[in-house]
Amino acid sequence: MIKLFVRWIVLAIIISSNTSLAFSAEPLQLAYLHPLPDPTHCDKVLIGNIFGDIKQQFDLPSTSGCMPPVWSPDGNYLAVWYPGMMLVDLQNSISKDFSAIDEGWLANSPVWSRNSEYLAWREQKIDGTEDDHWRLLHLADQTVETISDLSKASIGTDEIQVVQIHDQAFYLEQSGQPSEKITLPESVLTCKAYTQFRVDQAQCWTDDEIVLVDAKGSNRIFKFTHRPNIGEGSPQWSPDNKWIVYETLDISTRKTWLEIAVSDGSDLRQITNPDDGTWDVQPQWSPDGEYVAFSRYVGLDNKIYVIKADGTRLQFVGDGMYPAWRPKGQS
Repeated sequence: MIKLFVRWIVLAIIISSNTSLAFSAEPLQLAYLHPLPDPTHCDKVLIGNIFGDIKQQFDLPSTSGCMPPVWSPDGNYLAVWYPGMMLVDLQNSISKDFSAIDEGWLANSPVWSRNSEYLAWREQKIDGTEDDHWRLLHLADQTVETISDLSKASIGTDEIQVVQIHDQAFYLEQSGQPSEKITLPESVLTCKAYTQFRVDQAQCWTDDEIVLVDAKGSNRIFKFTHRPNIGEGSPQWSPDNKWIVYETLDISTRKTWLEIAVSDGSDLRQITNPDDGTWDVQPQWSPDGEYVAFSRYVGLDNKIYVIKADGTRLQFVGDGMYPAWRPKGQS
């Protein structure tokens, strides 16, 4: 009897220990914007976990539009453009505005260096009287320089890669010099780099379908998806570069859901199934590739959800839009 009691005590300690370990790890975290009743404007940026627990929040200027926040690779900073530029320091719980709106400039397209030491963004003159330029923020001393060409920035090599799109695209190589240009179809709206660490391929999307672009060698362009009366957009690569998640729109019902497929267009799977008139948009892979965060719109109602990549375990996170995962390993 005593031996049985001792075994029960040991077993209870082991279960208790394992349970505490299971709950000691911080859940995956997201940043997203809290919209005002007018969903074109947002008043806060929120940082919390997938269960809706808010860890930090920062006020946005009263005139802020709703633009996707962008994490630094180390997960310590967040760039929020509205269309000014605000830097959020998560470690010190402070934010700083680097806007030039008062001088008539609007910010867009923030991009981080790989080592999280620099933040670059494009600025455009509101009245169009001056050419666009880039601004480069050095996080170490908080200084900002204005440059007309990012390849002339006073930074080391292998720091920033950018895709610039008008009617052509090019990548900045490790040397800081543009690679050969590729001419895009007129239907292409925009492109993004394949991953942060590769410059040999990009995904692009048009008004109704997704195409993949091989930016090296053959410069070939091929369609990823194409279905009559179905539009696709906002593709995002999985962390292992195998899958793409994207929005799918039924033009007749105006219903929008999310699908994933292998990068060659095979093994297509629908992972959300909202009601007619509901839009599931802005999909984002979690750093571990297990989940997809997205925004669900019903009229003016905007909510953030997380779902397993296999379409199970739908989880409501909170009211908001533009989810962005904190990079892996950060809490």
